[in-house]
Amino acid sequence: GATMDAPANPPADTTPTPPANPPVADDPGATVDVPANPPADRPTTPPAEGAPTPPVNRNRTPDTTANVIIIDNFSVPDNDVNFDGQPDFAHGELVEGVLRSQAPEGAVIERQDASDGSSGGIDLKKVDNHLKDILKRMDAGEDVDSINFSVGIDWQIDMIRQETGLDITKENIHQYAKDFKEVLKGTDLGNIIASFEELERRGVDVFIAAGNNTESINPFLFADGVDGVGSFNVPGLENYSANNSIVDRQGNGLWGLKGGELKAIKDLNTVPNGSLDGVFVGTSFATPETVGRIMQVSQTDEPKLVKWLLKLPREEFAQIRQAAVDYKVRTMRELNLTEEQYNARLALIDEIFALRGGV
Repeated sequence: GATMDAPANPPADTTPTPPANPPVADDPGATVDVPANPPADRPTTPPAEGAPTPPVNRNRTPDTTANVIIIDNFSVPDNDVNFDGQPDFAHGELVEGVLRSQAPEGAVIERQDASDGSSGGIDLKKVDNHLKDILKRMDAGEDVDSINFSVGIDWQIDMIRQETGLDITKENIHQYAKDFKEVLKGTDLGNIIASFEELERRGVDVFIAAGNNTESINPFLFADGVDGVGSFNVPGLENYSANNSIVDRQGNGLWGLKGGELKAIKDLNTVPNGSLDGVFVGTSFATPETVGRIMQVSQTDEPKLVKWLLKLPREEFAQIRQAAVDYKVRTMRELNLTEEQYNARLALIDEIFALRGGV
């Protein structure tokens, strides 16, 4: 339900146009998730030995077949995780580190660098070319399970409302997805959205970071079928995620780094000052955390069931889950399940329920 059709009878003269000066993708802040001025209670003391140990191998060679392809900035360090004024990692390195910490052992993860080569921002033409290349590889018989796209363009909802004259809100933005896609046709952004939709049609799950501003949207999420991933509120760092009707699920977006090991942080207030080598936060990192957890769940004997449940409209999923509980005997009989198999199936449904943010 994240990208429902536009209203049946929109006013004839209200086709939306993009904001006059939308933030461009190569804006230095486009993929940087660590705030310039971290909260006072955030651990900011750098380690005595200097910059943190990298959580991933910078020189990893892409594999031929991928469970997950990450499209991001891998070549320009742009994230200062220990707040010493010097960038420590490229954004994509941190994204890959989180994904590897959550993915099953042996998962094949491929990097695709889309850096603008200077600021750490993203070159949309490179993204477009990468997606077209992935489609060609699939035409040649290659399998791709999912794409992690922790990249966003920050469109302020208030600005969109002023520019278009439409009564667009966080709650109804999904109704205008088709209108915006029509306006964006032929642009780099429009081409990327179209490629995401084609990948989804071919069975590739595309996960996109929702953005870190509660009052903005990420227009990549206008693509039909993609999963928009927001970030949980955690004590000590609230309201650091987009929250609108094109956000599908939430993950843990707050991470710490200690001796090269990544640690998910559930409560910032419980982290002793100086106890970590670095901290980074944002929906960019909630996205790979979610992708990794879904990869774990998909290792079940019923991967098709997992994919089907993950893609079900929210209200249908809730109904199926409740029916499985209310009609246990009937469910076991119709599906020819033993008690043990029924309990395993219900546990799987509950885990997917949690992955969907409880909806």
